[in-house]
Amino acid sequence: MAAITVKIEKQSAIGIACAAAYLLLLVLPFLTHYGLWFDEVFSIVMSRSIDSIENMVQTQENNMLLHYLLLWLLHPLSGDSEVFWRSTSIVLVLLSLLPLHAAGRRLSDVATANVALLLFVAQYIVLEHTRTCRGYSLALLLSTLVFWRWVIACESQRLRDWLLVGALSGLAVWTHYFAALLPIVLLIAMFWRDGLKQSWRYLLPAALLFVLLALPIVLTRPP
Repeated sequence: MAAITVKIEKQSAIGIACAAAYLLLLVLPFLTHYGLWFDEVFSIVMSRSIDSIENMVQTQENNMLLHYLLLWLLHPLSGDSEVFWRSTSIVLVLLSLLPLHAAGRRLSDVATANVALLLFVAQYIVLEHTRTCRGYSLALLLSTLVFWRWVIACESQRLRDWLLVGALSGLAVWTHYFAALLPIVLLIAMFWRDGLKQSWRYLLPAALLFVLLALPIVLTRPP
């Protein structure tokens, strides 16, 4: 049993490393090929201080707020380096490989999880978000975390696991409004498989927590 576990862990590490290497191979040579575009400059400039973030939220937009706060924390380390800012997205997307692989392993096996990672990093939209300093990379990370914890909750059917799914889903909306679509997709998958035979005593509290966490960012959006 121990030998099988070691073999599985080795295969997982190789799969994650290959996906990460493939991603870096496609992104790093072109990281500074094009200068920062307007939306990237906007994100970096607006996140220089809490006051500028607050003013932006009140007068312009509050989408990707969590990403702006992350950039604000990183500003003292940046040196206003274009490479640094775009590298933050690379790190976030690389981190997203871990929960995605973990979810794939639980749903199927290591080989399937490895293939899923390669398909993930080969998508143009993922590559584009990896090389740009925008909130989409953080949204990818939060979305993969939601997916991973959803798989665990479906297996365990424990309230705390479902509440964690709800909390992460609500938090993901603070990275981008589009993240609100993922819980809907997961619900459709659940209804497609089991119909109305769901663990409503766990699912409803999780849904309520999601709404409570997501509503503030939606209701405070500037006109």
